[in-house]
Amino acid sequence: MFLYLLFVFLCTNSAFADRKPIVLFDANGFVDEYEEKVQKLKAGDRIVFSTGKSFVIGQPLDGSSRGNVNRIFELGKKAAIRVPVNRWAVGQSDSYRVGYQALADFSVPAPLVFAAKKGEFTIVERYERVFSLGDWFNSGFHLLDVDNQKVARDFLDFIVKTRHFSRIGDAHLGNILYTEKGWLVADWTSKHVFATSATDKFIFSGVANRFESLFDLDLKTTVIEARLADGPNQYTEARALATNEKYSRLPDGELYSGQIEFFKKSSSGSKRWFGRFEEKVNGFYKNSCRSIFGRT
Repeated sequence: MFLYLLFVFLCTNSAFADRKPIVLFDANGFVDEYEEKVQKLKAGDRIVFSTGKSFVIGQPLDGSSRGNVNRIFELGKKAAIRVPVNRWAVGQSDSYRVGYQALADFSVPAPLVFAAKKGEFTIVERYERVFSLGDWFNSGFHLLDVDNQKVARDFLDFIVKTRHFSRIGDAHLGNILYTEKGWLVADWTSKHVFATSATDKFIFSGVANRFESLFDLDLKTTVIEARLADGPNQYTEARALATNEKYSRLPDGELYSGQIEFFKKSSSGSKRWFGRFEEKVNGFYKNSCRSIFGRT
């Protein structure tokens, strides 16, 4: 039922049928007045990319900031599309695309990347934000109307799941969000740094002392134990250098594979939805309005 409704919204929504498609990229790249067009985008607009693929966007998700690097819009209830705000934002926008694969391969909690076109768009999983790590940190780890003990246990679990990294590109207090799935990295770049030893620092190790003084949870010891359990050869300088090199760049292809196993660990409802989505995304819905992502 969800896919049917999404299909109807994207392909046949009569309320927006008469709107002229907005071409953002053509065979030569950015169209004239690209930045102005992107800033004026609104729900119901059909945006067109260089391959001819098009998308009917929903409500903006970037708030009043209208995006420092990307404009972000709904694509139904389960997905969102990110497009660079201008020509100069493409490098950082693509860094998000490239940086994703390492997070997926190491099962870091993060929005899935369903599809992407280098320099043009990225289609990602949507999530419901509750609050950010910055909100929680600035409240002294004590937000009202929140089970802070559960949030703390979830944060420990999140840190363990990110143990392969000593730094995740552009991870800061505002980019780590608490959602219905727990903590996740909401935004990133490709500038990841992998841990070189079991005792190497971990992401947000700087908040460990304050965190541990409030909760009966030991971040540092738990991370070290988890790394040691991975095996003695998982955290060495040579392996970190090789891993950094492996994920420094990716092909320009549009589809990613590393997200599948991670997403299957989510709720059964999400698994059922993604199972159907996965069957379709590899063919870009070629038999359904020529593509759920637009006409091919």
